[in-house]
Amino acid sequence: MRMVDKLGALVQLLFEDDENLLGEAEAECENWFLSEGLTFNDVILETELPVIDLPTLDDYLPIDQSWSSDSLETAIADNDDDNNKPSSDAPLPGRRKRRPKAGLTLKKKVHAAKQARNRGEAYNTFSGRLVPARTLRQPCTALCRLQCSERFSPQERKSLFQEFWSIADHKGQWEFIAKNLDILPKGTCTSDKGDESRRSASRRYYFWVGQDKRQVCKTYFLNTLAISNAWIGTVCKKLADHGCVNEDGRGRIGNRKKA
Repeated sequence: MRMVDKLGALVQLLFEDDENLLGEAEAECENWFLSEGLTFNDVILETELPVIDLPTLDDYLPIDQSWSSDSLETAIADNDDDNNKPSSDAPLPGRRKRRPKAGLTLKKKVHAAKQARNRGEAYNTFSGRLVPARTLRQPCTALCRLQCSERFSPQERKSLFQEFWSIADHKGQWEFIAKNLDILPKGTCTSDKGDESRRSASRRYYFWVGQDKRQVCKTYFLNTLAISNAWIGTVCKKLADHGCVNEDGRGRIGNRKKA
């Protein structure tokens, strides 16, 4: 058997799984023989040839891919484990990923509008209508019997307005009105209508400036606090029914029957 055939069989055995590597190995062997001044026909089995280093599979692989079979199997196993691990961003099985809520919820919007209303600030109703902020209204005229405008400076009147609306709570505001309100029995009737009058009591209104309690007319009282007559009616009814200003019961349902 010729040396060339023996070397060719050895090359084919080493690189039989890769045709490209096989071709490169055969070409390298042929080039080596030519560089030594030999031809394939001149080489026989008995010829003593120098020992040469035949190329291996690792010589034709990139450096970062020169792995052993064990290393390659380990890398493949690690890659499979990584693919099987659940991603931290992916939702857990059986649980729906919640979408972040955009902006304020309806409950928070209603609460914010309520707080703004209690402070006398502008707010939007549930239907979207804009309610303007409360402001000082015009005082009583110069024809007022008590001459209220002359007994209070503009700064004192503004301070009373700010004090009332800084309470920001209906119960506290009702208590403020009750503290500045006196309910007295109705005096002697001088009208021809007699008992036809629906008024059962008289009311007197005051403002405290420091330790000084000053009586004012109803118009000056309502316009300074920027409230309506309904506020006075509510306070008087609470005082008549309970003797004090109780908690605000609006929006609360009591004695609800349970199924």
